[in-house]
Amino acid sequence: METIQNIADYLLEQNEHIAAEIFAKATEEVETLYTQDEFTKRTAFIADFILFFGHYLRDGEQAASYHNLIEKSRLLGKIEAQTGKRISDCMPLYSIIRTLFTESILSDDRFSLTKEEILAFGAKFHAFFDVFLRETVQAFNDFKDILLKTVREELNELSAPIVPIDKGIAILPLIGAIDSHRARYILEKGILRVVDLKIQYLIIDFSGLQTIDTLVADYLFKIENVLRLLGIEAVVTGIRPAIAKTAIDIGIDLSSIKAYGTVQQALEGINH
Repeated sequence: METIQNIADYLLEQNEHIAAEIFAKATEEVETLYTQDEFTKRTAFIADFILFFGHYLRDGEQAASYHNLIEKSRLLGKIEAQTGKRISDCMPLYSIIRTLFTESILSDDRFSLTKEEILAFGAKFHAFFDVFLRETVQAFNDFKDILLKTVREELNELSAPIVPIDKGIAILPLIGAIDSHRARYILEKGILRVVDLKIQYLIIDFSGLQTIDTLVADYLFKIENVLRLLGIEAVVTGIRPAIAKTAIDIGIDLSSIKAYGTVQQALEGINH
């Protein structure tokens, strides 16, 4: 198909001009809040996409540009994620770009595509654009997942600190609502922190805890068992009746756990 090759040559020669024209029109149709720098970078991404597509039309899927498209799309997905947007905020713009690009080629009198050529061009373009969207969305979601995991770990660390209050004595204040992620973090990371600080007595204070379910209760009371195996004595304070009932319901033997009403009482018990 000679006409398809002509389109490929045109895209390879005019990719930057086409990108600037299409992206300018797209941002007029879809409200965006891009800075001038962001606008310029995204125009460059579109120019690269058109360049890659030109090579794809000319050389097929084995062209290096097909693989470059994947890398570039993933980079764009990460950049979009860093703006704080949702991926759904980006889709209208990409949809308009797809439409504008297709229309610009099919309506160009220089090519005068036959029905067969229109179908062939459309199939290649939409397949190529779908790869771009798939890789961009996947990279966007992957980056958001990493960011969420990092934030969650930071929150876990801040919300479950091991606080030394005397030589060999520290307190673990449990505050607010604790889900299974935070409880697992306390069990896995908190104990390592206790060992690193050479703590002999850990006071686990439940007084600031709003509520816990059975899974979380199991995690929290396992801390006492693990610490005992490490030669560290754990005492608990501030256990309310509802929390005690949850522990008993899942078979935890509270009689084996040293408990006090307040942190002050626990300190007095330890010092005696």
